[in-house]
Amino acid sequence: MELVHPDDRERVRRTIDEALDGGKPYDVEHRVVRPDGEVRVVHRRAEVVRDEGGEALRTIGTVHDITERKEAEEQLRAAETRYRTVVEEQTELVCRFLPDLTVTFANEAYCRYFGLTPEEV
Repeated sequence: MELVHPDDRERVRRTIDEALDGGKPYDVEHRVVRPDGEVRVVHRRAEVVRDEGGEALRTIGTVHDITERKEAEEQLRAAETRYRTVVEEQTELVCRFLPDLTVTFANEAYCRYFGLTPEEV
């Protein structure tokens, strides 16, 4: 727990305690602070191994560093936001449609030009 980011410790501890009490596996993403101060994001998944009397002996599981995946997801969200902002704020008419001419997207300028709501388009 010393490596778990201070802001995540309570949530991680609660998740592990619930697994210990309830006997169910746990699955949690959280940040860790490496000894050099670098913050990484990990996905921890484990289950509790118990003795015949039901007492918890240990947990067994995996910890995967998912920092790059989380960064890529954030970059994708940011790119989608930029794209959406550019398209929505365009004064040009922008629409996207399928080969059968079903409109799947129309920006505000397009809707305004034709006097329709996005649902009507």
